[in-house]
Amino acid sequence: MATKVVAKAFGGPEVLEVVDEVVPDPGPGRVSVEVRAAGTNPVDYKLFSGQFGADASQLPMPVGSEAAGVVTAVGSGAAGPSGPVRPGDDVILYR
Repeated sequence: MATKVVAKAFGGPEVLEVVDEVVPDPGPGRVSVEVRAAGTNPVDYKLFSGQFGADASQLPMPVGSEAAGVVTAVGSGAAGPSGPVRPGDDVILYR
């Protein structure tokens, strides 16, 4: 299970909700990461507030686009800028 913050509608902070979801095994070229730190930026607010458009098909929208953590599972062929990624690797990511 993973806990994340999502916007269930477009608007201010009142539309944000903390949800738990099942994390599937990573597919080819993908990894699962245990997030240790996450960041939000002005662009995140502009996205969930609807300032960049309010396409309802984008909801629920995950909030936050930067994170750092530890790889917990790796799909076949997963690689980063430095080469293959392995469980236990410290990583940063941008969604």
